[in-house]
Amino acid sequence: MESRNMLCAVVAVGVFGAAGASAAEVAIADSQRPHTVQESVQEVIAKPDLYDYVYRIGVNGFVRGEGAGTFRLPDFSYAPGHTEGRFLYRVKPYLYWHPTEWLDLHAEGQGYGYTGGSQYLGKVSLYQGFAEILCPMLEGNSLKAGRQEFLNQATDTSLTGDMNVVGDLSGLDVGDLHASGLQICTLGWGVDLTKVLNLSATGRYFLANHAPEGASRRIGLETDFTPTYAMSDNLSVIASYDRFFTGKFFRDASGSNDDIHYGYLTVQFDLSRAKPKQVAKR
Repeated sequence: MESRNMLCAVVAVGVFGAAGASAAEVAIADSQRPHTVQESVQEVIAKPDLYDYVYRIGVNGFVRGEGAGTFRLPDFSYAPGHTEGRFLYRVKPYLYWHPTEWLDLHAEGQGYGYTGGSQYLGKVSLYQGFAEILCPMLEGNSLKAGRQEFLNQATDTSLTGDMNVVGDLSGLDVGDLHASGLQICTLGWGVDLTKVLNLSATGRYFLANHAPEGASRRIGLETDFTPTYAMSDNLSVIASYDRFFTGKFFRDASGSNDDIHYGYLTVQFDLSRAKPKQVAKR
C-alpha cells in the first residue's frame, strides 16, 4: 500500500447525554464523526447545484437489500428468535432548466418503498417542482414559487447509529420497560485502502441515566463495519455488517440476552445528461 493511503483515518470520540448537548457541541461532533449510510445516500441525492449548464436531466437514488436477526425492521423492535429481510428503494427522476442567469426551473419526482416477507410500501409522488428567480448582483438572494421539500438534518441518527435499535436520545423501550436519559460514547475510525475503497468502523456504547427499579442501566454496544467502493463520482456500493451486543437491560426487560444482527448492501447512483453553458468569448 502506498504511503499516501496508509494513514487516511478519522477518529472521533464523544460522550453525549440526552439533555446536555448544545447545538454547538452537536455541530462539532457532526463534523468529526464518520457518516452513517443514510447520510451518504442523502449526499448523493442532494448534491449542490452550480448552475453551470443550460439543462440537466437524470435520475438518482439508491437500492438496498437488508436483513436482520433478533429484530423487527418495520418498527425497529427487539424480537428474540426472529429473522427477516427486505428490499428498499428510492428513485428520483429530475429535470433542471437554467436558460438564463436569473431563472431556474426545477422539477423532481420520486418513487420509494420497500418489500419483503409480509411488508410492502410503494409510493410515487412529485418531490419538488418550482421556479426560482435569481439575483446575480446579490449572491444568495432569490425568489421561489412552487413546491419545495425541506429536509430536517437536525436528527439524532449520527449519534445513535445505523441500526435504529436506539432511535433517538429520548430513550429505549424493550418489552414493558423504558430506559431514558441516554448517554452515548462513540468511537469511529476510517481509512482509505485505495483511491476508490474506504473502510470504516464505529462503536457506540449506550448507558441510560434512568431505568425502572430492579432493571440495569446498561443498554449495550453497537458496532458497525462498513466498506464503501466508489466506482465513479456518480456510482458507489456500500456494504455493512452491524451487531448490537445487548446489555443487561435487555435481559431484565425481555428475559433474553440475544444480540441483534443487521446487514445491508446498498447501490447509490446519480445518472444524468447535461448541456453545458457556452463560455463567453472575450
